Amino acid sequence: MPDTAMQRTPGAMAELQTQTTWYRFTLDPQLAKNKSELYFYLPRWQTVGQVALYGDDRLLWRSSGDPVWNGFNQPLWVALNAPELTTRPQVLLLRMDSVHGAGAGLSTAWIGTRSELGWRYQTRTALQVYLLLATGIAFLALGLFCLGVWYKRRHEHLYLLCFLASLCFAGRHLHYVTPLNTGLISAAWYGWMSVNAVNWLATVILIFNFRLCHRRYRWLERCMIASVVLHSVATLPLLESSEAIVSLSPYVYLLVLLFAIPACGFALYAAWRERENAGLLLALIALAGIPLGVHDLMLHGYRISVEHLYLLPLAQMGFFVVFACIILQRYLNGIEHLEQSRALLAQRLQQRETELAESYARLREVEQRDLLSRERQRLMQDMHDGLGGALVGMMRMVDRGDVQSAQLKTALQDSIDELRLTIDSLEPVGSDISVLLAGLRFRLQPRLDAAGIRLRWQPEALPPLPWLTPGHAMHLIRIVQEAVTNIVKHAGASEIVFATDADAMHARICISDNGDGFSGAAREDGGKGLHNMRYRADRLGATLRWQEAADGGCVRGTRFTVELPLARAGS
Repeated sequence: MPDTAMQRTPGAMAELQTQTTWYRFTLDPQLAKNKSELYFYLPRWQTVGQVALYGDDRLLWRSSGDPVWNGFNQPLWVALNAPELTTRPQVLLLRMDSVHGAGAGLSTAWIGTRSELGWRYQTRTALQVYLLLATGIAFLALGLFCLGVWYKRRHEHLYLLCFLASLCFAGRHLHYVTPLNTGLISAAWYGWMSVNAVNWLATVILIFNFRLCHRRYRWLERCMIASVVLHSVATLPLLESSEAIVSLSPYVYLLVLLFAIPACGFALYAAWRERENAGLLLALIALAGIPLGVHDLMLHGYRISVEHLYLLPLAQMGFFVVFACIILQRYLNGIEHLEQSRALLAQRLQQRETELAESYARLREVEQRDLLSRERQRLMQDMHDGLGGALVGMMRMVDRGDVQSAQLKTALQDSIDELRLTIDSLEPVGSDISVLLAGLRFRLQPRLDAAGIRLRWQPEALPPLPWLTPGHAMHLIRIVQEAVTNIVKHAGASEIVFATDADAMHARICISDNGDGFSGAAREDGGKGLHNMRYRADRLGATLRWQEAADGGCVRGTRFTVELPLARAGS
């Protein structure tokens, strides 16, 4: 032991004749006296057929699954002191059936206690079965993750190639870890998938490497794909049996080696030119897989002892490690790029906020200058039309030499009133008309008292006018002032009633007197004062009305009303 009972001769497999080989093991008398539980341990066996173990002509174990895919890579571990055995068997017979020409082999067999052989069995099982199973599951999970990424980012072909590589890896190495259950898939179809998965896996990995290095060797890639398609079609189960596919597998594997050698050279060159470390490592693993594949091909053909392990599946785990590192690196790069983008976006946003703040400050400054300029022009115009006009009139009186004390006093009082009105228009009354009217009452009260006219003040609370600016306030003061002046000079009234009210749309200021009245013809013709009142009302968007007084304690006289809108379009 180990022993190769039959060499593989592919041409003879067509006859499908079964050949049986027996191996006899006799327990050593000293070992038979050992009271500890004994185990039969066989690291590897390989055949296209079935294997069975008998103890004293009693069946102890038999292989399961398909004759081709029968769990040959799983170490055999059989207890010789099983409860169903009344006595420990003294002679063990191992029966190996194999299709003629398919070959068969057996590794060294061991009989001993658990303490002596348990570590050997566990180590061998871990290397031959569990390691491949864990890698296959992890690779498939990585592939499914990559498939999800590729579904959202179709232009990222590396993720699709990673998923295809994981499928090929899982399909290829499944028969190393468990016997085939033909109830799930037929032996012929599984054999076709397992044999051709080597071609598919090599092609996908090499194309992945080219894409990783940003290279495209179209003629080489097309040749590899054409070769894979040709052999996949040639070995279809519709044309070949499961045993025939196994007999053709060495030629398929040999063809993989033929196109893999130049392809690995191109992959190494591309990785070196692009300084792609992951691509270089992937190409080196693929290159190292060539001698390992030759080793497995010789082991598969019984050219070397079946005691050896299949090395190519272990080396192909390196592909999974590199693929995982590449995907992890791309994921980390994506996170880093996202963080950099967020930092850059925050920086640009801060710059834009600073620029907007500066622009807003400049705009406020321009608006402030414009406001000051317009206010200065308004003040200049008001002083020119009001105070300036009064002073010019006084100068003319002085020039003519007909100045009297009463006239001079009246002219000076008018000038002072104009100055006070200009000052009142600058008071920060906001949108409150009541404050503006209270200031006007304070200015007019001495003049009314001097004229012997009683003022009845009956205002109501008015809503604020958001559109009321200092310029608008000046227009309103001028209108009210002109109305009171007309009453003092022309109406001959002894009493003035000042009232305010409002509704949902307007605020109203009503000034009633008990004077001689104001005819409609006079309102239509009017003098300069009435024209100015109408002009100022137009600037305010207000309405002026005169009517005969019938209430307010006045049996005769006139009621003057200023109706102001609560809101203005564009304000």
